[in-house]
Amino acid sequence: MHEYSYPLVDPEGFEVRLSEDSRIKVFHNEVSLSLKGEIKLPETVKDLNGNRVSIAFEDIDWFYLTEDLTISADIAFLNNTNIAFHPSNITVDFSETESPSGFAPEWKGVFFNEGELIFPIEIHTEVLGLRVDHEERIHITALNNFYVSSGGLNGSIARDDLDWDGSYRGFGGSINSFSVSIEDNTISEGSIGGTITVPFLNEDMSFAITITDEGLQEGSIEATSIGSRTINVGDDNSLTIDIIRGILSYEAGVGKLVLDLNFTFDISGIETEPIPVNGFYITSEGNIGIGSWVDLTDEVNASFHGFSLTLKRVGAGNEGDLYWLGIHGSITWVLSSSGGSEFEAKIYLRKEPLRYDHTQVNSIAVSFENDAVEFSGEVTWFDEDPTYGEGFKASLEFSLKKPSAAGIEGELIIGHKEEGSTSFNYWFIEAGVTGIEISVFPGVSIYGFTGRVFYHMRHSGDSYIPDNSALFGVYAEVPFGSPGPDKGKKYWGNTALEITVGTSGGGSSAVLTGDVYILTSGYPNTSAKIHGGAEITVTTTSFHAGFAVEVNIATLVCASGRDIELHFEESDWHIYIGTDTHPISLNFFCSSSFSASSYLMFYQNGISFGAGLDVDTGRRTWWIFYARVWGGIDVNAEIEYDSPIERFIGNASLEAGAVLGFHYDVWFAEGDCEVLSGEINANLHFETPNPTMFCGSVSARGCIVGICKTVHFDMKWRNGHFYRSGC
Repeated sequence: MHEYSYPLVDPEGFEVRLSEDSRIKVFHNEVSLSLKGEIKLPETVKDLNGNRVSIAFEDIDWFYLTEDLTISADIAFLNNTNIAFHPSNITVDFSETESPSGFAPEWKGVFFNEGELIFPIEIHTEVLGLRVDHEERIHITALNNFYVSSGGLNGSIARDDLDWDGSYRGFGGSINSFSVSIEDNTISEGSIGGTITVPFLNEDMSFAITITDEGLQEGSIEATSIGSRTINVGDDNSLTIDIIRGILSYEAGVGKLVLDLNFTFDISGIETEPIPVNGFYITSEGNIGIGSWVDLTDEVNASFHGFSLTLKRVGAGNEGDLYWLGIHGSITWVLSSSGGSEFEAKIYLRKEPLRYDHTQVNSIAVSFENDAVEFSGEVTWFDEDPTYGEGFKASLEFSLKKPSAAGIEGELIIGHKEEGSTSFNYWFIEAGVTGIEISVFPGVSIYGFTGRVFYHMRHSGDSYIPDNSALFGVYAEVPFGSPGPDKGKKYWGNTALEITVGTSGGGSSAVLTGDVYILTSGYPNTSAKIHGGAEITVTTTSFHAGFAVEVNIATLVCASGRDIELHFEESDWHIYIGTDTHPISLNFFCSSSFSASSYLMFYQNGISFGAGLDVDTGRRTWWIFYARVWGGIDVNAEIEYDSPIERFIGNASLEAGAVLGFHYDVWFAEGDCEVLSGEINANLHFETPNPTMFCGSVSARGCIVGICKTVHFDMKWRNGHFYRSGC
């Protein structure tokens, strides 16, 4: 098929292509036409693939067409996007005498009466990240002078009622408006508007994307979203955020809203003036930050539970499913020689919705010192602490430099704890005097005193923790020892008594503890030749006492062990002098070469006892020869009784061994050569009654220059019968 192309001079830029099926007939000086082909729009009007757009026609008699015409493709009119326009109800006007309404009769071009503005799902991904959830089409029945002339595409479209679900730069939201004005294929103005839902703020912010002849530009936050908002984060806590400006960026599929703003805190006793923060960001993934911690340009005044703060740094970040906002600076106490103590607090907020969780405050130190006195202290705040709930702990040390180095130490804890549906208050007070020596009678001096009073707290390890079942308690501790210049070198000790009263009388107890150190390097050194310790606990239902002794005399004899333990209560009692797992041990010459151990245990339905002796010379050398001898014997028994004896079990074991050899060192080798060695092991077991049984085994092994022989023998006698087998 042949086509005939005719570039037009008026209107310039258009081209008419006629197919060979077109007919031109002249009869009696009259012309009749039957044309078929297409009209190519100017080169500046292209489709999304960059191809020239054309309009097909068929069986027309002149070029003023208002019939149904087909356009070859959607028209692309926004650079760097795939937004397109699909016209319909097309008028082609190449007439000298007729034109669409509003145009001069001599006007020539293509006029679009209706059309669809097409928004694909991915409007633009690489830079802008603008998308709608579904492909959207705006059908426009009354276009505002939308046409193609010699200069290209012209007209305007404006809609502010779109309300499409979508996202911009990773932030979920909606697209609400679209407008564009085009003159001779050049965009004079335009914009896309919508909202994004911003994590952390948990609010919708309006954005606008400017449209220019180069396409969609960087979006910005609308002025209507700029300004102050106060977020109630619960429990009379509020966070005021005054946004000054906001910039949206997009990288690797993640959006970032960077804000210049002011923070004002009124949370958990922290009250601040507006804190200016530049570069605070919120990502589309729900993270916040400003580069962890940053310095403030100017110091900001604040307060913490009424104490004056000077803020110098701020921080922000994420920890697990919590946000945190931090402040750092100094706190001014009434008494301070350093001009303020370091202060740092992190305020933690739960996400979705933004709610206050807890505040973490560093331990705040305070100090004062001159020629006569020295004072130091520390305050720690609790907030939603899993152990302490809400409250604070304050500790102090005060010492006199003149006339003597006496000191006072103290600690105060006040708090509130919630446990399930119940809640309670608690407190703890401790005061102590150190650095003194008061003679109470000849040979005995007191070195100090410590007292404690506590409410709804109990002793746990080295600290006190809240406990609603403990009503009240008192504690007293007194260190004592030998007086004079040696101060504790002869002996010193410590005794303490604690009494706790439980709620409704239950859980009450009294605990008396004491330690004595004899022949030490002085108080309070615990390295002693002899050490004895005792602990006695009495409760409403039981009595428990334990005594321990450690001896180290001139490296001749060392003894240690849990010497005596007594326990009595209604359902159980026992008296232990050592135990099978922690026997009383005695090391001669304070080494492991020669040692002995034993224990004796009385309990509600039985008796256990045992003893052992072990010898080990270790490796001994004479010239090139070496030798070692070792051995041991252990005996133990257990008697179960309930009038009469129900069961008796006894065990004994013997082990002995020796080795003799020499050490060689020649130019090609070095090592030990074992000449003679031997080892014997024997185990015996006896029990009665049911069954009555005696059994055991003996094994021996001997070696001469690496040639070894092992002998093993098993025997068992059970209820009158012998067996060649072991136990």
